[in-house]
Amino acid sequence: MPISGKTTLAWLDHRIRSAANREQQVQRHGGSCLLDLERLLYLLYLRYLQSRYPDLAACGATDPQAWLVRSGP
Repeated sequence: MPISGKTTLAWLDHRIRSAANREQQVQRHGGSCLLDLERLLYLLYLRYLQSRYPDLAACGATDPQAWLVRSGP
């Protein structure tokens, strides 16, 4: 049995309202986006160190502090 356009639009409208209601219940603090940015910058920094000092990545060092000790400032 085919679904009519009105039924599809009603279902879509219901899904949008439900999602909006769920989003209203979530309370994000101001630092949540900052934490995401900090994680991203940290990963980018690790990737930079790996590309600049490939021998450090080969030795299995995963701690950036250990990389700094070995590579210098």
